[in-house]
Parts: sequence; C-alpha cells; structure tokens
Amino acid sequence: MTLFPFVLREILSFVAVCGSEIAGAVMCGHDGRRGYLNHLGVSARYRRKGIAKQLLSNVEKGLTKVGIKKEALFVLWTIHLRRNFTSIWAVMKKQL
Repeated sequence: MTLFPFVLREILSFVAVCGSEIAGAVMCGHDGRRGYLNHLGVSARYRRKGIAKQLLSNVEKGLTKVGIKKEALFVLWTIHLRRNFTSIWAVMKKQL
C-alpha cells in the first residue's frame, strides 16, 4: 500500500492506494491552533487491515510537525459506527 499526500498548506490529507485501487483517504486541516479531522474513509474490502490507523498516524505526525497539539474529530453517527465506536474510541484513548 502507498500513501499519497495532498499538498495544501501542510501535508495533512492522505490517500491510501493498494495496487491500482484507492483503499482509503483522510482529510484534515487546522486553524493554526487545533487540527480538524473532517473525513476518514476506508473501502469495505480493505477494512480491518490497519489502513485507517496508518492514515490517522500520518495526520497526527503532520499536525505535530506544524505545532498543533489539539485535535477535533467530526463524527457522522450511524448504526454501523455505533457498533464499532467502542473499539475506535479504545484506540484513540491510547493515543491521548
């Protein structure tokens, strides 16, 4: 898998590519004080392979590099997410 950065002001958004397919993507920005994770998605066939974790890790490194220490996450609450939120939150708490 290869991660390709989108270059805006800083490299904070990434696309994960497996072979010739887009496996996932994350879009993040900041206002100079706080990072905002706006979108994160992984294609169904590539889920549970650590792609989202890699994407989030790259975003976190990018925010740290530009001096951002706080992050805000926007969540679209769906039934699928509700079932999986406990495991997602457990991973995020370890990083806090």
